[in-house]
Amino acid sequence: MTSLIPTPSTALITEEPPPLRPANKAAIFDALEAAGIAYVEVPFNGSGDEGFVGEPTAYINNGSTESPQYTPTTLPSLMIPWQAMSIEGQEIIEERNLSDALDAATWDCTYATSCGWQDNDGAEGTVTFQCDMRTIEVDMAEFYTATNSRMKIF
Repeated sequence: MTSLIPTPSTALITEEPPPLRPANKAAIFDALEAAGIAYVEVPFNGSGDEGFVGEPTAYINNGSTESPQYTPTTLPSLMIPWQAMSIEGQEIIEERNLSDALDAATWDCTYATSCGWQDNDGAEGTVTFQCDMRTIEVDMAEFYTATNSRMKIF
């Protein structure tokens, strides 16, 4: 579903639904693969109307394909093209730091998994950007308060 939001200049802004625009997903994985990154993990947690996305941790494979040995490495400081929005059919592309792009993608994918995950009792988990499969995996544990009421008459 595409939403149209009128602006003061009467231009229409069209936004695609989450989780992530295909061009942005491709830009993230292209940058990670060019840097030799095997995968990236981004932690998140939140509750009581506050959400937090942590710093991404990148991993490289120091082993072989048959026996991978993953070690943390520094995420490269790269600028990538980021498709921000469409205005009257024109795509707005901006440059975004790879770390900021991973942050935005994490928010988009967690919201697509459970909108409002940071509200009430909240949730926590990890978003993993798996380069060899070009997939984004959201591993989320949602919290809730349960009430177990009993009544007995003796």
